[in-house]
Amino acid sequence: MMISRKKAFFKLILFLLLFFISFSYLLYGYQYFNLRKYHYDEAISTYGAVRILEGGMPYKDFWTLYAPGQFYITAAVFNIFGASIKIARIFAVIILSLTCCGVYFLVRKICPKLFAILAFLFLLALFKSYMVYNRPGQLAILFFVLSCFAILNYLKSKRSIWLATTGILVGVTGLFRQDFGFYIFIPVFLLILLKEKNQKERSGLILRNELLFFLGFLLAALPLLIYFLFNSALGEFINDAVIFPVTTYSRVRDLPFPAFSLANSVFYAPLFIFLLTGIRLLSYNWRGKIDDTRAWMRLFLLFVGLGLFNYTNIRTHLGSLLPTMIPAIILFICLLDDFLNRFAKIRIIALAVFFMVSFTLIFYSAGLDFKRAGYLSADKIKSKLDIARAEGFYDDSELAQSQASAIRYIQANTGKSDKIFVGNLRHDRVVNSDVMFYFLAERNSATKYYELHPGLTNTEKIQKEIIGELTKSGVRYIILWSGSEDINEPNESSRSSGITELDDYIRKNYKTDRIFGAYLILKHV
Repeated sequence: MMISRKKAFFKLILFLLLFFISFSYLLYGYQYFNLRKYHYDEAISTYGAVRILEGGMPYKDFWTLYAPGQFYITAAVFNIFGASIKIARIFAVIILSLTCCGVYFLVRKICPKLFAILAFLFLLALFKSYMVYNRPGQLAILFFVLSCFAILNYLKSKRSIWLATTGILVGVTGLFRQDFGFYIFIPVFLLILLKEKNQKERSGLILRNELLFFLGFLLAALPLLIYFLFNSALGEFINDAVIFPVTTYSRVRDLPFPAFSLANSVFYAPLFIFLLTGIRLLSYNWRGKIDDTRAWMRLFLLFVGLGLFNYTNIRTHLGSLLPTMIPAIILFICLLDDFLNRFAKIRIIALAVFFMVSFTLIFYSAGLDFKRAGYLSADKIKSKLDIARAEGFYDDSELAQSQASAIRYIQANTGKSDKIFVGNLRHDRVVNSDVMFYFLAERNSATKYYELHPGLTNTEKIQKEIIGELTKSGVRYIILWSGSEDINEPNESSRSSGITELDDYIRKNYKTDRIFGAYLILKHV
Protein backbone atom coordinates (compact mmCIF):
# COMPACT_ATOMS: atom_id res chain seq x y z
CA MET A 1 0.00 0.00 0.00
CA MET A 2 2.83 2.41 0.90
CA ILE A 3 4.62 1.66 -2.41
CA SER A 4 1.39 2.25 -4.33
CA ARG A 5 0.92 5.64 -2.64
CA LYS A 6 4.50 6.61 -3.41
CA LYS A 7 4.00 5.71 -7.07
CA ALA A 8 0.79 7.74 -7.23
CA PHE A 9 2.52 10.71 -5.59
CA PHE A 10 5.45 10.46 -8.00
CA LYS A 11 3.07 10.35 -10.98
CA LEU A 12 1.26 13.42 -9.70
CA ILE A 13 4.53 15.34 -9.31
CA LEU A 14 5.65 14.22 -12.77
CA PHE A 15 2.32 15.27 -14.28
CA LEU A 16 2.54 18.70 -12.65
CA LEU A 17 6.11 19.13 -13.89
CA LEU A 18 5.22 18.15 -17.47
CA PHE A 19 2.15 20.37 -17.38
CA PHE A 20 4.20 23.33 -16.12
CA ILE A 21 6.75 22.84 -18.92
CA SER A 22 4.03 22.55 -21.58
CA PHE A 23 1.96 25.44 -20.26
CA SER A 24 4.92 27.81 -19.92
CA TYR A 25 6.26 26.99 -23.39
CA LEU A 26 2.94 27.16 -25.22
CA LEU A 27 1.79 30.28 -23.38
CA TYR A 28 4.89 32.25 -24.33
CA GLY A 29 3.94 34.95 -26.84
CA TYR A 30 0.18 34.39 -26.46
CA GLN A 31 -0.47 38.15 -26.38
CA TYR A 32 0.48 38.51 -30.04
CA PHE A 33 -2.96 38.85 -31.59
CA ASN A 34 -1.91 38.08 -35.18
CA LEU A 35 -5.09 39.30 -36.85
CA ARG A 36 -3.55 38.76 -40.26
CA LYS A 37 -3.36 35.00 -39.87
CA TYR A 38 -4.99 33.30 -36.90
CA HIS A 39 -8.15 35.16 -35.95
CA TYR A 40 -10.77 33.26 -37.97
CA ASP A 41 -11.21 29.94 -36.10
CA GLU A 42 -10.55 31.61 -32.78
CA ALA A 43 -13.24 34.19 -33.49
CA ILE A 44 -15.85 31.57 -34.40
CA SER A 45 -15.34 29.87 -31.02
CA THR A 46 -15.22 33.02 -28.89
CA TYR A 47 -18.10 34.90 -30.50
CA GLY A 48 -20.23 31.76 -30.65
CA ALA A 49 -19.67 31.33 -26.91
CA VAL A 50 -20.83 34.90 -26.28
CA ARG A 51 -23.98 34.26 -28.32
CA ILE A 52 -24.73 31.25 -26.10
CA LEU A 53 -24.20 33.31 -22.92
CA GLU A 54 -26.78 35.75 -24.29
CA GLY A 55 -29.33 32.97 -24.76
CA GLY A 56 -28.58 31.90 -28.32
CA MET A 57 -28.39 28.35 -29.61
CA PRO A 58 -26.04 26.99 -32.27
CA TYR A 59 -27.64 26.23 -35.64
CA LYS A 60 -30.97 27.76 -34.60
CA ASP A 61 -29.70 31.26 -33.77
CA PHE A 62 -26.37 31.25 -35.57
CA TRP A 63 -25.02 29.20 -38.44
CA THR A 64 -21.94 27.04 -37.88
CA LEU A 65 -20.56 23.82 -39.29
CA TYR A 66 -18.72 23.11 -36.02
CA ALA A 67 -19.99 20.66 -33.42
CA PRO A 68 -21.52 22.43 -30.40
CA GLY A 69 -19.10 21.37 -27.66
CA GLN A 70 -16.52 24.10 -28.21
CA PHE A 71 -19.13 26.86 -27.93
CA TYR A 72 -20.66 25.56 -24.72
CA ILE A 73 -17.43 24.87 -22.86
CA THR A 74 -15.98 28.26 -23.90
CA ALA A 75 -19.22 29.89 -22.77
CA ALA A 76 -18.84 28.17 -19.39
CA VAL A 77 -15.26 29.47 -19.06
CA PHE A 78 -16.38 32.99 -20.03
CA ASN A 79 -19.24 32.83 -17.54
CA ILE A 80 -16.77 32.14 -14.72
CA PHE A 81 -13.79 34.28 -15.69
CA GLY A 82 -15.23 36.85 -18.09
CA ALA A 83 -15.18 37.05 -21.90
CA SER A 84 -11.80 38.09 -23.28
CA ILE A 85 -9.12 36.89 -25.67
CA LYS A 86 -6.78 36.40 -22.71
CA ILE A 87 -9.11 33.98 -20.94
CA ALA A 88 -9.87 32.10 -24.16
CA ARG A 89 -6.20 31.64 -25.04
CA ILE A 90 -5.15 30.57 -21.55
CA PHE A 91 -7.92 27.96 -21.65
CA ALA A 92 -6.68 26.76 -25.06
CA VAL A 93 -3.11 26.45 -23.76
CA ILE A 94 -4.36 24.40 -20.80
CA ILE A 95 -6.08 21.98 -23.22
CA LEU A 96 -2.97 21.62 -25.38
CA SER A 97 -0.77 21.14 -22.31
CA LEU A 98 -3.05 18.41 -20.98
CA THR A 99 -2.85 16.69 -24.38
CA CYS A 100 0.96 16.70 -24.28
CA CYS A 101 0.89 15.22 -20.77
CA GLY A 102 -1.67 12.63 -21.83
CA VAL A 103 0.48 11.48 -24.74
CA TYR A 104 3.47 11.12 -22.41
CA PHE A 105 1.61 8.85 -19.97
CA LEU A 106 -0.01 6.89 -22.81
CA VAL A 107 3.33 6.15 -24.48
CA ARG A 108 4.81 5.35 -21.07
CA LYS A 109 2.34 2.47 -20.76
CA ILE A 110 3.55 0.78 -23.96
CA CYS A 111 7.18 1.95 -24.30
CA PRO A 112 10.15 2.80 -22.03
CA LYS A 113 10.15 6.13 -20.20
CA LEU A 114 12.76 7.73 -22.46
CA PHE A 115 10.54 7.16 -25.48
CA ALA A 116 7.61 8.76 -23.70
CA ILE A 117 9.73 11.88 -23.14
CA LEU A 118 10.59 11.89 -26.83
CA ALA A 119 6.90 11.69 -27.80
CA PHE A 120 6.11 14.52 -25.37
CA LEU A 121 8.78 16.78 -26.88
CA PHE A 122 7.78 15.98 -30.46
CA LEU A 123 4.17 16.94 -29.80
CA LEU A 124 5.14 20.06 -27.87
CA ALA A 125 7.30 21.24 -30.79
CA LEU A 126 4.52 20.61 -33.30
CA PHE A 127 1.89 22.44 -31.26
CA LYS A 128 4.15 25.45 -30.97
CA SER A 129 5.07 25.43 -34.66
CA TYR A 130 1.47 26.18 -35.63
CA MET A 131 -0.04 27.86 -32.63
CA VAL A 132 -3.75 28.37 -33.32
CA TYR A 133 -5.93 28.97 -30.31
CA ASN A 134 -9.43 27.68 -29.58
CA ARG A 135 -9.94 25.31 -32.47
CA PRO A 136 -12.62 22.70 -31.72
CA GLY A 137 -10.27 19.92 -32.83
CA GLN A 138 -8.01 20.59 -29.85
CA LEU A 139 -10.51 19.44 -27.25
CA ALA A 140 -11.57 16.57 -29.51
CA ILE A 141 -7.98 15.33 -29.64
CA LEU A 142 -7.65 15.53 -25.85
CA PHE A 143 -10.69 13.27 -25.47
CA PHE A 144 -9.28 10.97 -28.14
CA VAL A 145 -6.12 10.56 -26.04
CA LEU A 146 -8.29 9.80 -23.00
CA SER A 147 -10.21 7.22 -25.04
CA CYS A 148 -6.86 5.56 -25.85
CA PHE A 149 -6.32 4.99 -22.12
CA ALA A 150 -9.74 3.33 -21.91
CA ILE A 151 -9.00 1.11 -24.93
CA LEU A 152 -5.62 0.16 -23.44
CA ASN A 153 -7.26 -0.79 -20.15
CA TYR A 154 -9.78 -2.92 -22.04
CA LEU A 155 -7.01 -4.71 -23.94
CA LYS A 156 -5.08 -5.38 -20.74
CA SER A 157 -7.90 -6.29 -18.37
CA LYS A 158 -10.50 -7.59 -20.86
CA ARG A 159 -13.14 -5.91 -18.70
CA SER A 160 -16.03 -4.83 -20.89
CA ILE A 161 -16.79 -1.82 -18.68
CA TRP A 162 -13.83 -0.08 -20.31
CA LEU A 163 -15.64 -0.31 -23.64
CA ALA A 164 -18.57 1.63 -22.21
CA THR A 165 -16.06 4.20 -20.95
CA THR A 166 -14.50 4.32 -24.40
CA GLY A 167 -17.93 4.88 -25.91
CA ILE A 168 -18.57 7.83 -23.60
CA LEU A 169 -15.20 9.40 -24.44
CA VAL A 170 -15.69 8.89 -28.19
CA GLY A 171 -19.15 10.42 -27.88
CA VAL A 172 -17.70 13.45 -26.10
CA THR A 173 -15.06 13.69 -28.85
CA GLY A 174 -17.88 13.93 -31.38
CA LEU A 175 -19.39 16.82 -29.44
CA PHE A 176 -16.28 18.84 -30.29
CA ARG A 177 -15.57 17.50 -33.79
CA GLN A 178 -18.29 15.35 -35.29
CA ASP A 179 -15.94 14.01 -37.98
CA PHE A 180 -13.25 13.10 -35.44
CA GLY A 181 -15.86 11.21 -33.44
CA PHE A 182 -16.70 9.21 -36.57
CA TYR A 183 -13.02 8.54 -37.36
CA ILE A 184 -12.54 7.09 -33.85
CA PHE A 185 -15.90 5.30 -33.58
CA ILE A 186 -15.22 3.04 -36.59
CA PRO A 187 -11.73 1.87 -35.40
CA VAL A 188 -13.13 0.98 -31.97
CA PHE A 189 -15.95 -0.98 -33.60
CA LEU A 190 -13.45 -2.83 -35.80
CA LEU A 191 -11.08 -3.47 -32.90
CA ILE A 192 -13.81 -5.17 -30.87
CA LEU A 193 -14.78 -7.28 -33.86
CA LEU A 194 -11.23 -8.31 -34.79
CA LYS A 195 -10.07 -8.82 -31.22
CA GLU A 196 -12.63 -11.51 -30.53
CA LYS A 197 -13.23 -13.05 -33.95
CA ASN A 198 -10.50 -15.69 -33.60
CA GLN A 199 -11.89 -16.98 -30.33
CA LYS A 200 -14.32 -19.89 -30.38
CA GLU A 201 -17.93 -19.34 -29.36
CA ARG A 202 -17.45 -15.60 -28.94
CA SER A 203 -20.24 -14.23 -31.14
CA GLY A 204 -22.33 -13.40 -28.08
CA LEU A 205 -19.38 -11.64 -26.42
CA ILE A 206 -18.70 -9.59 -29.56
CA LEU A 207 -22.35 -8.46 -29.69
CA ARG A 208 -22.34 -7.58 -25.99
CA ASN A 209 -19.10 -5.61 -26.24
CA GLU A 210 -20.25 -3.72 -29.32
CA LEU A 211 -23.50 -2.90 -27.56
CA LEU A 212 -21.70 -1.66 -24.43
CA PHE A 213 -19.51 0.58 -26.55
CA PHE A 214 -22.49 1.90 -28.49
CA LEU A 215 -24.51 2.56 -25.34
CA GLY A 216 -21.61 4.51 -23.87
CA PHE A 217 -21.45 6.53 -27.07
CA LEU A 218 -25.18 7.29 -26.93
CA LEU A 219 -24.92 8.25 -23.27
CA ALA A 220 -22.59 11.11 -24.26
CA ALA A 221 -24.13 12.14 -27.59
CA LEU A 222 -27.87 11.58 -27.16
CA PRO A 223 -28.66 14.23 -24.47
CA LEU A 224 -27.49 17.06 -26.70
CA LEU A 225 -29.43 15.71 -29.68
CA ILE A 226 -32.56 15.51 -27.53
CA TYR A 227 -31.90 19.07 -26.34
CA PHE A 228 -31.74 20.29 -29.94
CA LEU A 229 -34.85 18.30 -30.82
CA PHE A 230 -36.93 19.86 -28.04
CA ASN A 231 -35.68 23.33 -29.03
CA SER A 232 -36.50 22.86 -32.73
CA ALA A 233 -32.83 22.94 -33.76
CA LEU A 234 -32.15 19.32 -34.66
CA GLY A 235 -32.95 19.72 -38.35
CA GLU A 236 -30.69 22.77 -38.63
CA PHE A 237 -27.94 20.93 -36.74
CA ILE A 238 -28.08 18.06 -39.23
CA ASN A 239 -28.12 20.45 -42.19
CA ASP A 240 -25.31 22.73 -40.94
CA ALA A 241 -22.97 20.31 -39.14
CA VAL A 242 -23.51 17.14 -41.19
CA ILE A 243 -24.97 17.76 -44.66
CA PHE A 244 -23.06 20.97 -45.45
CA PRO A 245 -19.60 19.54 -44.54
CA VAL A 246 -20.29 16.39 -46.59
CA THR A 247 -21.81 18.01 -49.68
CA THR A 248 -20.25 21.48 -49.91
CA TYR A 249 -17.21 21.98 -47.68
CA SER A 250 -14.74 20.01 -49.78
CA ARG A 251 -15.65 21.93 -52.97
CA VAL A 252 -15.09 25.35 -51.43
CA ARG A 253 -12.19 24.61 -49.06
CA ASP A 254 -10.11 21.93 -50.80
CA LEU A 255 -6.40 22.66 -51.15
CA PRO A 256 -3.87 20.69 -53.23
CA PHE A 257 -1.26 18.54 -51.54
CA PRO A 258 2.05 20.39 -51.04
CA ALA A 259 4.95 19.53 -53.30
CA PHE A 260 7.09 16.75 -51.91
CA SER A 261 10.25 18.36 -50.50
CA LEU A 262 12.30 18.53 -47.33
CA ALA A 263 10.40 21.63 -46.25
CA ASN A 264 7.10 19.72 -46.57
CA SER A 265 8.39 16.44 -45.16
CA VAL A 266 6.38 16.86 -41.95
CA PHE A 267 3.17 16.75 -43.97
CA TYR A 268 3.98 13.38 -45.52
CA ALA A 269 5.58 11.89 -42.39
CA PRO A 270 2.31 10.41 -41.00
CA LEU A 271 1.63 8.47 -44.21
CA PHE A 272 5.15 7.05 -44.14
CA ILE A 273 4.74 6.06 -40.49
CA PHE A 274 1.36 4.44 -41.19
CA LEU A 275 2.89 2.48 -44.08
CA LEU A 276 5.75 1.15 -41.92
CA THR A 277 3.30 0.33 -39.13
CA GLY A 278 1.08 -1.57 -41.57
CA ILE A 279 4.06 -3.60 -42.78
CA ARG A 280 5.09 -4.29 -39.19
CA LEU A 281 1.59 -5.45 -38.23
CA LEU A 282 1.36 -7.74 -41.27
CA SER A 283 4.40 -9.60 -39.94
CA TYR A 284 2.56 -10.49 -36.72
CA ASN A 285 1.20 -13.97 -36.08
CA TRP A 286 -2.18 -12.71 -34.93
CA ARG A 287 -3.45 -16.13 -33.92
CA GLY A 288 -0.40 -16.70 -31.77
CA LYS A 289 -0.35 -13.16 -30.37
CA ILE A 290 -4.04 -12.62 -29.80
CA ASP A 291 -3.31 -11.11 -26.37
CA ASP A 292 -0.47 -8.87 -27.51
CA THR A 293 -1.77 -5.56 -26.11
CA ARG A 294 0.80 -3.43 -27.86
CA ALA A 295 0.03 -4.96 -31.27
CA TRP A 296 -3.71 -4.39 -30.91
CA MET A 297 -3.08 -0.83 -29.71
CA ARG A 298 -0.96 -0.19 -32.78
CA LEU A 299 -3.72 -1.51 -35.02
CA PHE A 300 -6.25 0.79 -33.35
CA LEU A 301 -3.97 3.83 -33.67
CA LEU A 302 -3.30 2.99 -37.32
CA PHE A 303 -7.03 2.94 -38.10
CA VAL A 304 -7.59 6.22 -36.25
CA GLY A 305 -4.55 7.88 -37.85
CA LEU A 306 -5.72 7.02 -41.35
CA GLY A 307 -9.16 8.40 -40.55
CA LEU A 308 -7.83 11.65 -39.11
CA PHE A 309 -5.55 12.07 -42.12
CA ASN A 310 -8.71 12.45 -44.19
CA TYR A 311 -9.19 15.80 -42.42
CA THR A 312 -5.84 16.85 -43.88
CA ASN A 313 -7.01 15.71 -47.30
CA ILE A 314 -9.11 18.90 -47.60
CA ARG A 315 -7.15 21.58 -45.71
CA THR A 316 -3.59 20.57 -46.56
CA HIS A 317 -1.58 22.61 -44.08
CA LEU A 318 0.21 21.93 -40.84
CA GLY A 319 -2.65 23.03 -38.61
CA SER A 320 -4.93 20.37 -40.10
CA LEU A 321 -2.12 17.81 -39.82
CA LEU A 322 -1.83 18.05 -36.03
CA PRO A 323 -4.73 15.67 -35.17
CA THR A 324 -3.33 12.81 -37.25
CA MET A 325 0.14 13.51 -35.84
CA ILE A 326 -1.01 12.28 -32.40
CA PRO A 327 -1.40 8.62 -33.44
CA ALA A 328 1.50 9.02 -35.90
CA ILE A 329 3.90 10.11 -33.15
CA ILE A 330 2.88 7.22 -30.88
CA LEU A 331 3.23 4.69 -33.71
CA PHE A 332 6.58 6.21 -34.66
CA ILE A 333 7.84 5.79 -31.10
CA CYS A 334 6.78 2.13 -31.17
CA LEU A 335 8.62 1.60 -34.45
CA LEU A 336 11.69 3.31 -33.03
CA ASP A 337 11.59 1.08 -29.95
CA ASP A 338 11.39 -2.02 -32.18
CA PHE A 339 14.29 -0.80 -34.27
CA LEU A 340 16.57 0.01 -31.35
CA ASN A 341 15.80 -3.30 -29.67
CA ARG A 342 17.70 -4.91 -32.51
CA PHE A 343 20.78 -2.90 -31.53
CA ALA A 344 20.74 -3.27 -27.76
CA LYS A 345 24.48 -2.68 -27.37
CA ILE A 346 24.40 0.75 -28.98
CA ARG A 347 20.83 1.61 -27.97
CA ILE A 348 21.65 4.76 -25.98
CA ILE A 349 24.06 6.12 -28.60
CA ALA A 350 21.64 5.40 -31.45
CA LEU A 351 18.78 7.04 -29.55
CA ALA A 352 20.84 10.17 -28.82
CA VAL A 353 21.86 10.54 -32.46
CA PHE A 354 18.31 9.95 -33.61
CA PHE A 355 17.01 12.44 -31.07
CA MET A 356 19.26 15.24 -32.38
CA VAL A 357 18.64 14.50 -36.06
CA SER A 358 14.87 14.24 -35.62
CA PHE A 359 14.54 17.50 -33.78
CA THR A 360 16.73 19.27 -36.32
CA LEU A 361 14.41 18.06 -39.09
CA ILE A 362 11.25 18.98 -37.17
CA PHE A 363 12.45 22.48 -36.39
CA TYR A 364 13.43 22.98 -40.02
CA SER A 365 10.36 21.41 -41.59
CA ALA A 366 7.82 22.97 -39.25
CA GLY A 367 9.51 26.36 -39.44
CA LEU A 368 9.73 26.63 -35.69
CA ASP A 369 11.28 30.05 -35.30
CA PHE A 370 9.88 33.14 -33.67
CA LYS A 371 8.99 34.89 -36.92
CA ARG A 372 6.96 32.00 -38.33
CA ALA A 373 5.50 31.11 -34.95
CA GLY A 374 3.97 34.56 -34.95
CA TYR A 375 6.01 36.82 -32.73
CA LEU A 376 7.02 40.32 -33.67
CA SER A 377 10.70 40.97 -33.12
CA ALA A 378 11.71 43.78 -30.80
CA ASP A 379 12.87 46.00 -33.64
CA LYS A 380 9.55 45.78 -35.50
CA ILE A 381 6.91 48.40 -34.83
CA LYS A 382 4.01 47.03 -32.84
CA SER A 383 0.96 48.51 -31.16
CA LYS A 384 -1.22 47.40 -28.30
CA LEU A 385 -4.90 46.85 -29.00
CA ASP A 386 -6.73 49.48 -26.97
CA ILE A 387 -9.87 47.33 -26.71
CA ALA A 388 -11.37 45.95 -23.49
CA ARG A 389 -11.62 42.32 -24.62
CA ALA A 390 -8.07 42.39 -26.03
CA GLU A 391 -6.42 44.32 -23.21
CA GLY A 392 -2.65 43.78 -23.14
CA PHE A 393 -2.54 42.25 -26.64
CA TYR A 394 -0.53 43.68 -29.51
CA ASP A 395 -0.28 43.36 -33.27
CA ASP A 396 1.40 44.84 -36.30
CA SER A 397 1.08 48.61 -35.88
CA GLU A 398 -1.09 49.25 -38.93
CA LEU A 399 -3.46 46.37 -38.18
CA ALA A 400 -3.79 47.19 -34.49
CA GLN A 401 -4.49 50.87 -35.06
CA SER A 402 -7.01 50.39 -37.86
CA GLN A 403 -8.94 47.65 -36.10
CA ALA A 404 -8.99 49.44 -32.74
CA SER A 405 -10.06 52.71 -34.39
CA ALA A 406 -12.90 51.03 -36.29
CA ILE A 407 -14.12 49.23 -33.17
CA ARG A 408 -14.01 52.36 -31.01
CA TYR A 409 -15.93 54.28 -33.67
CA ILE A 410 -18.69 51.66 -33.77
CA GLN A 411 -18.83 51.52 -29.97
CA ALA A 412 -19.13 55.32 -29.81
CA ASN A 413 -21.96 55.47 -32.34
CA THR A 414 -24.03 52.46 -31.31
CA GLY A 415 -25.50 51.08 -28.13
CA LYS A 416 -24.89 47.55 -26.85
CA SER A 417 -28.36 46.53 -28.00
CA ASP A 418 -27.77 47.85 -31.54
CA LYS A 419 -26.92 45.22 -34.14
CA ILE A 420 -24.32 45.54 -36.87
CA PHE A 421 -23.17 43.55 -39.88
CA VAL A 422 -19.51 42.82 -40.62
CA GLY A 423 -19.14 41.81 -44.26
CA ASN A 424 -16.58 41.84 -47.04
CA LEU A 425 -16.16 44.25 -49.94
CA ARG A 426 -18.05 41.73 -52.08
CA HIS A 427 -20.18 38.69 -51.34
CA ASP A 428 -20.43 36.94 -54.68
CA ARG A 429 -16.97 35.60 -53.82
CA VAL A 430 -16.21 34.63 -50.21
CA VAL A 431 -13.14 33.12 -48.53
CA ASN A 432 -13.64 34.13 -44.89
CA SER A 433 -14.63 37.14 -42.81
CA ASP A 434 -13.71 39.13 -39.69
CA VAL A 435 -15.92 37.42 -37.12
CA MET A 436 -13.59 38.67 -34.39
CA PHE A 437 -14.88 42.22 -34.92
CA TYR A 438 -18.21 41.28 -33.31
CA PHE A 439 -16.48 39.81 -30.27
CA LEU A 440 -14.10 42.72 -29.72
CA ALA A 441 -16.68 45.44 -30.46
CA GLU A 442 -19.21 43.79 -28.11
CA ARG A 443 -21.90 44.27 -30.72
CA ASN A 444 -24.06 41.47 -32.06
CA SER A 445 -24.62 40.48 -35.65
CA ALA A 446 -27.99 41.27 -37.16
CA THR A 447 -27.91 37.97 -39.03
CA LYS A 448 -27.41 34.37 -37.99
CA TYR A 449 -24.95 34.10 -40.90
CA TYR A 450 -22.24 36.23 -39.32
CA GLU A 451 -19.62 33.67 -40.36
CA LEU A 452 -19.30 34.34 -44.08
CA HIS A 453 -18.54 30.99 -45.64
CA PRO A 454 -18.04 30.04 -49.30
CA GLY A 455 -20.82 27.88 -50.66
CA LEU A 456 -23.22 29.60 -48.23
CA THR A 457 -22.95 33.40 -48.17
CA ASN A 458 -22.50 33.63 -51.93
CA THR A 459 -25.79 31.84 -52.64
CA GLU A 460 -29.06 33.58 -53.52
CA LYS A 461 -31.07 31.96 -50.73
CA ILE A 462 -28.73 33.05 -47.92
CA GLN A 463 -28.16 36.54 -49.31
CA LYS A 464 -31.92 37.11 -49.33
CA GLU A 465 -32.11 35.90 -45.72
CA ILE A 466 -29.31 38.27 -44.70
CA ILE A 467 -31.01 41.20 -46.43
CA GLY A 468 -34.27 40.40 -44.63
CA GLU A 469 -32.51 40.27 -41.27
CA LEU A 470 -30.64 43.54 -41.89
CA THR A 471 -33.91 45.26 -42.78
CA LYS A 472 -35.81 43.77 -39.84
CA SER A 473 -33.12 44.80 -37.33
CA GLY A 474 -32.82 48.31 -38.75
CA VAL A 475 -29.03 48.08 -38.98
CA ARG A 476 -27.48 51.55 -39.08
CA TYR A 477 -23.83 50.56 -39.49
CA ILE A 478 -22.23 47.99 -41.76
CA ILE A 479 -18.50 47.28 -41.60
CA LEU A 480 -16.85 45.96 -44.75
CA TRP A 481 -13.49 44.27 -44.24
CA SER A 482 -10.96 44.00 -47.07
CA GLY A 483 -8.58 41.63 -45.27
CA SER A 484 -9.48 38.57 -47.36
CA GLU A 485 -9.57 40.24 -50.76
CA ASP A 486 -6.06 39.08 -51.70
CA ILE A 487 -6.65 35.46 -50.68
CA ASN A 488 -7.07 33.25 -53.73
CA GLU A 489 -7.32 29.58 -52.95
CA PRO A 490 -7.40 26.96 -55.74
CA ASN A 491 -11.02 26.01 -55.07
CA GLU A 492 -14.52 27.39 -55.59
CA SER A 493 -14.08 30.04 -52.87
CA SER A 494 -12.05 32.11 -55.35
CA ARG A 495 -14.77 32.07 -58.01
CA SER A 496 -17.69 34.46 -58.27
CA SER A 497 -21.10 32.85 -57.87
CA GLY A 498 -22.62 35.71 -59.87
CA ILE A 499 -25.01 36.44 -56.98
CA THR A 500 -24.77 40.14 -56.07
CA GLU A 501 -28.09 40.78 -54.32
CA LEU A 502 -26.46 41.53 -50.95
CA ASP A 503 -23.86 43.83 -52.50
CA ASP A 504 -26.56 45.64 -54.48
CA TYR A 505 -28.64 46.09 -51.33
CA ILE A 506 -25.68 47.51 -49.39
CA ARG A 507 -24.75 49.94 -52.18
CA LYS A 508 -28.34 51.15 -52.45
CA ASN A 509 -29.02 51.64 -48.75
CA TYR A 510 -25.65 52.58 -47.22
CA LYS A 511 -22.97 55.17 -47.84
CA THR A 512 -19.35 55.48 -46.73
CA ASP A 513 -19.01 57.14 -43.32
CA ARG A 514 -15.41 56.41 -42.25
CA ILE A 515 -12.40 54.39 -43.44
CA PHE A 516 -9.91 52.84 -41.01
CA GLY A 517 -7.30 50.88 -42.92
CA ALA A 518 -8.90 47.61 -44.00
CA TYR A 519 -12.25 48.62 -42.47
CA LEU A 520 -14.84 50.57 -44.45
CA ILE A 521 -17.63 51.88 -42.18
CA LEU A 522 -20.97 52.39 -43.95
CA LYS A 523 -23.98 54.19 -42.52
CA HIS A 524 -27.60 53.75 -43.50
CA VAL A 525 -28.87 56.58 -45.69
